[in-house]
Amino acid sequence: MLYSTKPYQLSEILYQRFIQFIETLDLSNLSLGRHELGDGIFAMVQQYSTKDVEGAMYEAHKKYVDVQLMLSGEERMDVSTLKSLVTTVDYTEVSDAQLFTHQKPDYTWLLYSNDLAIFFPEDAHCPGLTAKSTTQVQKVVFKVPVNLM
Repeated sequence: MLYSTKPYQLSEILYQRFIQFIETLDLSNLSLGRHELGDGIFAMVQQYSTKDVEGAMYEAHKKYVDVQLMLSGEERMDVSTLKSLVTTVDYTEVSDAQLFTHQKPDYTWLLYSNDLAIFFPEDAHCPGLTAKSTTQVQKVVFKVPVNLM
């Protein structure tokens, strides 16, 4: 399933680049971390346990669009518009992130294996939250420069 706050369809070029990378993944021996894909696009392969909402923060990015693909596990993602949030950590260009205090979301998405979520610069998102019970998650976060979307 595709989750997005606005109608969007991946371009054929981005789709092919993502598929090419995913086909190289060995889930039994996952190579965590950053993988360069060219044209400023990179993938962050992540593995972690979901967490309770207490202490969680929303994040938003200006230079990159997040395209998050769940490989295994399940997680809840809370999503809100920027204008409704209180800044906790100001935007830094190095991390391309601004952090916000967690509050009641505008949307709550439950993602399972093979689900895809796209977060544009105006989408503050709080990923990695426990859906039903704490679970191990494997996912790829593709970072795509805004100008390529």
